[in-house]
Amino acid sequence: MKKNSGVASLEISGAYDHRKAELTMKKLYDKVPASVWTFVRE
Repeated sequence: MKKNSGVASLEISGAYDHRKAELTMKKLYDKVPASVWTFVRE
């Protein structure tokens, strides 16, 4: 099970970043454009 925990953690992190980009731009995306990431703060 430990092997999958890294994958799950990466998926959660990716989902968090995706949602953060959507909130920043006030738009919903299936795939976030590369140009949007310049506006997203860490």
